[in-house]
Parts: sequence; C-alpha cells; structure tokens
Amino acid sequence: MSQLSVKWIFVLDQDFVFNVSSYLSKDFSEGCAFIDRSGKRRLEIHPNGDAKVLANYSWDGCTPKFAIWDIGFGTPDGIPNNKTTKPKAYYPNYAPN
Repeated sequence: MSQLSVKWIFVLDQDFVFNVSSYLSKDFSEGCAFIDRSGKRRLEIHPNGDAKVLANYSWDGCTPKFAIWDIGFGTPDGIPNNKTTKPKAYYPNYAPN
C-alpha cells in the first residue's frame, strides 16, 4: 500500500440533508439516530422525514476497489459533475441541479 494513500476517498465537509418520508412507515413519529462502532453519531432521521448525514462522515466511493502500486482497480465512481465537481456516485439517488 502506498504511504500517501488515504483510507476514505470522500469526506462530507458539511451536513447533508434529504427527505426520506416516502420510505418511512406512516406511524414513524419519534425520529432515530445511527451510531457507529466507536460511538460517534453518523446519521439522524427526524420525525418530519429529513435524514441528515452528519459532517465528517467518510466513505470509499463505489466498492469493491483496491490499489496495486498506485494503480486503482474496481468499480468506478463516475465522471465528475461540472457543477458540483463530485463524481456521479457521490450523491446516490440524488441529482443536483
């Protein structure tokens, strides 16, 4: 593995909010939070259906992927969007204007 490699390709610099109310049951009314193994809160779903992925959440893009001698192999993340400069897979199921 390269000494200059990073574990996570993408890191959110601010909270990302999107509404998932159409996917929730009709009696969903209290909200919930998801916490990782280290005890850090990563995702909140509010009673109004807003899902908030909290800043500093990180991920490796589309998987699987790996590198050998600094050459990346695996599932591509897509070409960058000219408005957001992020690859297409950065915002799953979300099309920025």
